[in-house]
Amino acid sequence: MQSHLLAIIVPDPVQLAKMASRVWKKPVSEIDLATLDYAAKDEKVERRSWMF
Repeated sequence: MQSHLLAIIVPDPVQLAKMASRVWKKPVSEIDLATLDYAAKDEKVERRSWMF
């Protein structure tokens, strides 16, 4: 038996909305779950998150 490291990352909706707003240059609400889901999968937003 081997041990494995596992991480589950859950983005903060407020911070994700701010990042997506900066990348997309339009307002994103932290309560708009469909848009936040799309933002979490967008490579441009994902790359931006590593810059912080």
